[in-house]
Amino acid sequence: MTGIDGDVRKVSRAGAKVSSPTAPMLRSVLLWALVLAAGAFALQWLEYRFQARALSREIYIALIGVAFAVGGVWVGWKLNTRKEPDPFQPNTAAVASLGLTRQEVKVLERLAAGGWPIQQGDRPNPGGLAQYG
Repeated sequence: MTGIDGDVRKVSRAGAKVSSPTAPMLRSVLLWALVLAAGAFALQWLEYRFQARALSREIYIALIGVAFAVGGVWVGWKLNTRKEPDPFQPNTAAVASLGLTRQEVKVLERLAAGGWPIQQGDRPNPGGLAQYG
């Protein structure tokens, strides 16, 4: 009898489909695959047990080393985290009593922000001194 998609299947007298010959083979392949996987697992487990006995001291030393390395990274991370600094608030009374100029206050603001007084983009005006003379 021909099926919907054109494949030929055996049909019993009662009209029920008979399993194809590949089903027992598939079952056999899956069974042997399971047996081989169990055997490979057993061999790996035995090898691990042998290595654990033969190299137990080295394994413990490595685990302790890894634990100290992780602890060192954690402590370093905790010690080196920095909070954002508070924004600079100039003390106008102190600026007035000291007689600081606008430029001096600007330099102090840069220092408080963590910068240098003279940065890469700041170039002195070549004719800047002429205005004071």
